[in-house]
Amino acid sequence: MFENYIIPFTTKPYFRYLLNSTLFASGATISNLFFCSLAGYGFAKFRFFGRKVFFIIILSTMMLSIHVIMVPLFIMINNLNWGDTWMGLFAPFLVTAFGIFLMRQNIINIPDAYIEAARIDGASEIRIYFNIILPISKPILSTLAVLNFMFTWDEFIWPLIVATTEHTRTMSVGVALLLTIFRSPINQMAAVSVVGMLPVLIAYLFFHRYFIESLSITGLKE
Repeated sequence: MFENYIIPFTTKPYFRYLLNSTLFASGATISNLFFCSLAGYGFAKFRFFGRKVFFIIILSTMMLSIHVIMVPLFIMINNLNWGDTWMGLFAPFLVTAFGIFLMRQNIINIPDAYIEAARIDGASEIRIYFNIILPISKPILSTLAVLNFMFTWDEFIWPLIVATTEHTRTMSVGVALLLTIFRSPINQMAAVSVVGMLPVLIAYLFFHRYFIESLSITGLKE
């Protein structure tokens, strides 16, 4: 029934929750695209002491979910006075080990000849990163964007703990607020979930061409 879409949005600020989730997922995704690609470039194309050890340490953090480190992480955020703030919400998701691994595995296949030619022409490392690495890595960047946006959008536990007011509360937490001890409006929860699914669907439709391309092609060859 269409009223299931009207009642929740007129009784609770779900448009605010929707905006918060969009800002949360978009900000975390943009941060991951920059920092993960930059770190991936460093691990793939630079030789420095302890490179493999540092990379293994980063990969090992993938075995620890946020639920394992939630208590010390919350204490750290609380000591920084970031409770119920955007900084506290964003902090654990600004960069991910999976993103670094994904970008490193892709960038390592880019021919070194491209980078060496740019260095001979006098290009700085930052210019090489922006003008060579990023354009070639568009498919994998789009894949990382879609996966990270979906993961961050669906995140529930951390926003539930940190975002305690409507100012920072996300859509996933807002859906759960419909469920109380006295009532379980499953029909309204389903309607709100459908609306909450639309941004993820739009993000996939926007990036799907690059997403499919990243799954169907391999790296460049020398």
